[in-house]
Amino acid sequence: MLTVLKVFNGNGLNVLFFHIISFFLFAKLVNYEENRMSYKPLILSYMLLIDN
Repeated sequence: MLTVLKVFNGNGLNVLFFHIISFFLFAKLVNYEENRMSYKPLILSYMLLIDN
């Protein structure tokens, strides 16, 4: 959740769109659409990657 707070405290919408685009690239990278799994663990792992 720290990443979400950083997005809104930082550069605003530009950073938000960057995170959305990079999240979908991350989802494509792990072929998430083919696996038909829940997006919740993917979102959590993506946020952990950004925070570190």
